[in-house]
Amino acid sequence: MPFLLSFLGGAIFTPFGEEILFRGVVANALNRYGVFAGVVLSSIIFGLVHGVSVILHCVYNAMNSIASAVGFAPMQ
Repeated sequence: MPFLLSFLGGAIFTPFGEEILFRGVVANALNRYGVFAGVVLSSIIFGLVHGVSVILHCVYNAMNSIASAVGFAPMQ
């Protein structure tokens, strides 16, 4: 059951929610300044939000690798 809930949350609900947020809410709000602004600015915002997540993920993985290499237990 935990795997199923994790899978549904990570593979189904999160991407669907992001699409609603970035393509629905943000893009539509910016469309009042023109379609180009809606598409380009919502894409830039999407990239910035995910860029931060990618950087944090890399740092987290690096810290776990370093902790394992020096004999500490990985962070949970």
